[in-house]
Amino acid sequence: MAKLIKKEGNIAEFEIKISPEDFKKAIVLAYNKSKKKINVPGFRKGKAPQKVIENYYGDDMFFEDAVNEVLPDLYENATLELALTTIDRPKIETKELSREKGAVLSIKVECAPEVEVKDYMGVKIPKIVHNVTNDDVQKELEALQNRNARTITPDDDYLVKTNDIATIDFEGFFGKVPFEGGKGENHPLAIGSNSFIPGFEEQIVGMKKGEKKDIKVTFPEDYHSKEHAGKEVTFKVEVKKVETREMPKIDDDFAQDVSEFETLDEFKKSIKERMQKEMDARTEREKSDAVIDEIIKQIDIDIPEVMIREEIQQIARRIEQSMAQQGIDFETYMKITGQTPEMFVEQNRERAIAQVKANLAIKKIAELEKLEVSAEDIKKKYEEIANDAKRDVDEVKKLISEDMIKQDLIMSKTMDLLVSSAEIK
Repeated sequence: MAKLIKKEGNIAEFEIKISPEDFKKAIVLAYNKSKKKINVPGFRKGKAPQKVIENYYGDDMFFEDAVNEVLPDLYENATLELALTTIDRPKIETKELSREKGAVLSIKVECAPEVEVKDYMGVKIPKIVHNVTNDDVQKELEALQNRNARTITPDDDYLVKTNDIATIDFEGFFGKVPFEGGKGENHPLAIGSNSFIPGFEEQIVGMKKGEKKDIKVTFPEDYHSKEHAGKEVTFKVEVKKVETREMPKIDDDFAQDVSEFETLDEFKKSIKERMQKEMDARTEREKSDAVIDEIIKQIDIDIPEVMIREEIQQIARRIEQSMAQQGIDFETYMKITGQTPEMFVEQNRERAIAQVKANLAIKKIAELEKLEVSAEDIKKKYEEIANDAKRDVDEVKKLISEDMIKQDLIMSKTMDLLVSSAEIK
């Protein structure tokens, strides 16, 4: 049984009472779980009766374990009964604990802030449309052409061109002093990839194998290393090897080699359809973002730090998952981007606050609109995830809880309602 004592701001205080009968049952549960570990003189380990153990170690021997045994379920039921959305660990104080009177627990916990959402239907947003052009299809074909290019080594007199790969030795100097991290040997550099300091790769163009050259460039003002930012540097460079790429011709034969289509026109059509499907999904995402951005403008509340921290952790996890698909771990990502953990938190703080506000707004709107999902909806979502991941449904259920699926579906339904009602400016 739960009783709300008071709720000030985001802090709720309530009591949970455990009747003497339920408390005694919990004591028995605690005894049965721990008796195998308890030694009592005159009894084999784990064989001493409950009363004997309590006489030997004290009548309250199992009181704390008994409370811990039943508290998780009692706490969850209490928050549901009192309609509290908790966001942090509770602070628990025992006010009563005896066989005769049972237990009374005083709980203080931080909750999600209440939000008031008005005028969420018919939000005005700009027209958002993304269409695939023939140029987009051509760029996709050229990217595919590039991936299927054959690498060849030209004669030693061949001059480096854009899109070639030049293997170089280099060492950077400020004046006559070499700087840390500015040296590399046998480094393959794709000319035109813009992976080096601006202006560097352009000066490799026209060099040939065995040629040495001093290349002067200036670090960008916003370079991640403040020590180097805005400074001119000289790189002593030697081209050790040159490789060029022989591009296949984009024709019917090319389409047959890289796809299941017989003609280039059929292949182009399939590319355009796939890209348009991706663009349509992007359009819907941006519409949703535009709608929720307008809605959260009216939400003026202080977001608890614990919610901000948790959302920043979610952002980090999403980046980590995305980078893992490219074979890059999160630590490497941080080094590449020149960020410290403190910088990452600071740079993502406003984004996290906006996302928390959006989540609170969507949840409130779902409640106001009484949106629900059925068991069939949940079943279909599990099947959809399993099909996309090429896994068994039961395996997916072990990884993703039904509650998470339900929350995701409610959010989707809410956003569908808001976007469908939006007014295009």
